[in-house]
Amino acid sequence: MDENTLRENFDINEKHFLKIIDFLEFNKDVKCDLERFFNSAILSNESNAKEKIRILYNNAISAGGGNSLTKNGESCKKFYSSLSSLGEDLQIELKDFYNCFDSTINSFASLFSYICKKCLNFGPKKSALFLKNIDWIQNHIDPKQKIFNNYNVDIKDLMIPVDNVIVTILNKILFPSNSNQLDQYEDFKLINEFFKEKLNDRFMLIEDLWFWGYFSTMGNRKNRIIKFNMDKFYTTDFLIPSVSNMKKIEEFIKILEK
Repeated sequence: MDENTLRENFDINEKHFLKIIDFLEFNKDVKCDLERFFNSAILSNESNAKEKIRILYNNAISAGGGNSLTKNGESCKKFYSSLSSLGEDLQIELKDFYNCFDSTINSFASLFSYICKKCLNFGPKKSALFLKNIDWIQNHIDPKQKIFNNYNVDIKDLMIPVDNVIVTILNKILFPSNSNQLDQYEDFKLINEFFKEKLNDRFMLIEDLWFWGYFSTMGNRKNRIIKFNMDKFYTTDFLIPSVSNMKKIEEFIKILEK
């Protein structure tokens, strides 16, 4: 999609979009429970920094569909080998983590590019998810268990791990006519750059659309429709199927549907 088309549709539907953003902001605590669930292995782990990073990498590569266990295994093996220089320290310098891969890496932005290009079975979505989870852990874990002792990452260096659910919700808000819609793969960079501009430091709220969209959509890929997904609601491990949570999802759908 060209940037002008996105800007034009955003301007037309900005009020609708901001209502969704207000909902996401107000319900951040619900999404935080999801983060705790998916990062439970780290939150309960008192091992060294290298092991925490390894777990986060393994979690990210296993996310989503289309995985090859053989390729994942090769990727994780090579990645863990790269971490060997870190030793067994409980906390490490961020620059030492960067140097595990390339001496020219000096930010999450350059590390993101490196992982996308060099790590097997790691495209933009999984690379973004890996670094986003590192950032979440660094800001939500007990200080004594933090991975880095001098964490100085610019939040704008993070990337939204754009997936089909997020794109489905954005298209519902910004392209209700079903024409010129955003694409998960072709528009990854555009989506990140555009919403960093529009939301500034709050841009990662776009990632929250996955959580609410998970329970608010049915089908797959481009056949996904907006509808309360009762099966997911009652079978998931990361959300209590309470009346209160059901009402929140219904509220999200109501706002989404205008």
